[in-house]
Amino acid sequence: MSGTARGLAAAALLLLAGADARAADDVGTLLERTRAALMPPTRRTEYFDPAGLPYKVRTLEDVRTIDGHPTALRMRMRIVPDESESTLALSQVEYESVR
Repeated sequence: MSGTARGLAAAALLLLAGADARAADDVGTLLERTRAALMPPTRRTEYFDPAGLPYKVRTLEDVRTIDGHPTALRMRMRIVPDESESTLALSQVEYESVR
């Protein structure tokens, strides 16, 4: 069994056993890290026109983990037919904690 599978199994057992609040927080952290490792953010998305030709290409660059969230600090959108491009650069990102 891989380390990831062992971690998921341990997390599931803790949840089923009715673990205390601290253990539940640990499980949540473990599950979030596992999800992030198994499903990294898509860094390139292609959009097509009705005829199936490339129309736009979105690229996520300088992806960092901020407060536990994969975050693209630079996003680029290229319009293929026009050969034009726009870039959005973020210099500061903060996430609100919801409790």
